[in-house]
Amino acid sequence: MLRAALAVVIAASAALGSAVLAAAPAQADGTPPVVGGEGSATPDTSGGAISVKVTTSGTTSGGSSFSSSTSGPTIQPPCWFERGKSGYEYYEFYKPGGPGRGADTIEDWVYGGGLHDNFEDYKDIKDGYWYEVACTAEAAASGYQSTFYVENPAIWVGPQDPAPVTQVDVDPTVLRDIALDYMDLPVGTMHWNPQLRGSGATIVGADTWIWVDDAPTTAMVRAEVPGTWAQIDATLTGLKVSSDGARESAQCGGTGTAWASGAQKSCSIQFSRSTAGQSVKQGEKLPTWTVTAQSQWAATWTSSDNANPEALTVEPPDPTTAEIPVMEVQSLSTS
Repeated sequence: MLRAALAVVIAASAALGSAVLAAAPAQADGTPPVVGGEGSATPDTSGGAISVKVTTSGTTSGGSSFSSSTSGPTIQPPCWFERGKSGYEYYEFYKPGGPGRGADTIEDWVYGGGLHDNFEDYKDIKDGYWYEVACTAEAAASGYQSTFYVENPAIWVGPQDPAPVTQVDVDPTVLRDIALDYMDLPVGTMHWNPQLRGSGATIVGADTWIWVDDAPTTAMVRAEVPGTWAQIDATLTGLKVSSDGARESAQCGGTGTAWASGAQKSCSIQFSRSTAGQSVKQGEKLPTWTVTAQSQWAATWTSSDNANPEALTVEPPDPTTAEIPVMEVQSLSTS
């Protein structure tokens, strides 16, 4: 069947997941654009475009799992098959004396063999169609359309036949980058100790334990089209906890340890200032410091072309935050 080469570029966008893929022009010698990778996709014909499927799954620090699936951006080949006239319509248009025979240039084309093979055989069929080549403006301007048209004659599709498919060559690195863009992970819930009764406040100068419940600790993101895929596997390596009210940030392994009598501290910060005098943020009853726990990850990627994991740098997902009141304990001395 059809094998149309495709080169794609990712156009930057401010909104997550809004990458747009566009076909590259043919080379200077008129041959199809060159694409890395040997995978292929066979999408249903729909304007020639194919939607990338993105699936995400993983586990959290609380032992639960998460998963989601969504349609990513579409990939547009330079040329594809598109439904044209029915057998009846085509015959009526191009039969001798029909409107398709009305100009010398068309007449020359018709007698030169430009009509679909054996089109007379389908002249009475109104619910079967000819599928013909359609191309992007870039493919037409580059001259690639002409070459493609000659190499890919129209296909007759009867009433019970499936529509032809357009096979698209995709570089797995394109799918890898789509997976990166769609790496949308859940956010856990931050807890702290000590918490003063009634206010939930911690104390200036105290070691304030920080831990995050149900934070994602492993993640897999896979972007695929039929025949080609790329997958990112990531593991949480730690948290960086910081706050404007703290003396310094803390680098923590894992997601921190929940406070309990006798538990081993693994993640804490010390506040150097109380929140007295700070503004009360919307939704809060007391002035607070914002505490941010930014997750850090180690990742690799594999693909249908390469099963050997390669190291990959991933942008950290949205951090977990909490609003923490901080009070200063006044000591009382007597003589």
